[in-house]
Amino acid sequence: MINLAIKYASKIEERFVLESLVFGKGTAKYDWTGTKEVRSITPTTVALTTYDIDDTDAVADRFGQLTEVQDTLNTYTITQDKSFNLAIDRGNNESQMLVKKAGAVMKMEVDEQVIPALDIYALGKYAGTTGVQTSAVLALTKANIVDAFGAAIAGLVNNKVPATGNIAWISASEFAKLVASPEFLNLEKLGTKAVGKGVVGEVHGIQIIRVPDSYMPAKTSFIVANPSCLLPVKKINTLRILKEHPSIDGSVLQGRIMFDAFVLNQKTKGVYVHKNAA
Repeated sequence: MINLAIKYASKIEERFVLESLVFGKGTAKYDWTGTKEVRSITPTTVALTTYDIDDTDAVADRFGQLTEVQDTLNTYTITQDKSFNLAIDRGNNESQMLVKKAGAVMKMEVDEQVIPALDIYALGKYAGTTGVQTSAVLALTKANIVDAFGAAIAGLVNNKVPATGNIAWISASEFAKLVASPEFLNLEKLGTKAVGKGVVGEVHGIQIIRVPDSYMPAKTSFIVANPSCLLPVKKINTLRILKEHPSIDGSVLQGRIMFDAFVLNQKTKGVYVHKNAA
């Protein structure tokens, strides 16, 4: 019997990965230093009244009844605390021609596991926040999908959300219907504009970001949002490679990510979710 030698290639065979398409898009900011919970106050305004020029009572006020300004308390609490712990045994690595370089494996872990997890979580939080606009109609087709985005922008404008600067995440399957529509404005239309990371076109002034179907919440075709409504938070982002570990002869890769994603309580109408009723 002859045992043939087995040789490992000196290069890691990597999988396909995506940069973050979701988590970094929100522009709302709060200071999370030293805390997992942030609270803010929103003063409550009052409706206009009629100025009473004929009111001559000494204790009355022509401007209407004087009332103290009330307020609403907004609370945001970080709930997600995730980690990983990997070992590269020196003996195993020596037998595989040292292909498992710690830095390369760390990058793969972040690209394949951390970034997708954060993006999927954020989309779920945005779509599932109480108070966001939700539309559930028949399944989208290339004939009605542009109209669906028109309804989305109308919903935003009717709630006083700015009509410009809005973004949308759409599943890859639904995006295929969008590009099949003759009304879709593709990248050629954006030729002279600054196209953001992941943006593949625009419709009704909404910049379109295509994501894998698995990123979208169940029965959700697309999510439109004004970035000022979105509050993505990464409080802790620890990534470390330990070359000397008391119980491992080799390298230990550890990571901890404390994060969350919110829609601001006073701006929930700035998010529009199109669900597939089917």
